[in-house]
Amino acid sequence: MAKTKAIVDKEKEDELVIDIDRCGYRIVWFLAWEDEYGAMLGEEQPSDNLDGETAAASQAVLVTKPERDSKGYYWTTKAAAQRALPLAKRAMEEFKGAKPWPEWAKLAQAAGWKAPKGWTP
Repeated sequence: MAKTKAIVDKEKEDELVIDIDRCGYRIVWFLAWEDEYGAMLGEEQPSDNLDGETAAASQAVLVTKPERDSKGYYWTTKAAAQRALPLAKRAMEEFKGAKPWPEWAKLAQAAGWKAPKGWTP
């Protein structure tokens, strides 16, 4: 039986998503145009190959105390990875010039807090 390839929206941008492997849950880049996964947060790369967004996201998730192996960071539960993902995305927004969140808000978000609609730092 032939394997069918997923239909990919060519307009969709690359994004950070949660993926699972034998160690646990990882936050990885999903490359929409190529329909495959790319770099993982915490992945060891030469500094000239690591873009600023990924570096900022990798640094931001450290507050959630991820495990680390040769592939990068991972979390043992899906819930922990789901708490880390918004921190990574927010760090990328700040890298692109968005107003940074105060430290208390980042810690609260890591603990599961969701900012009320319309809230700004």
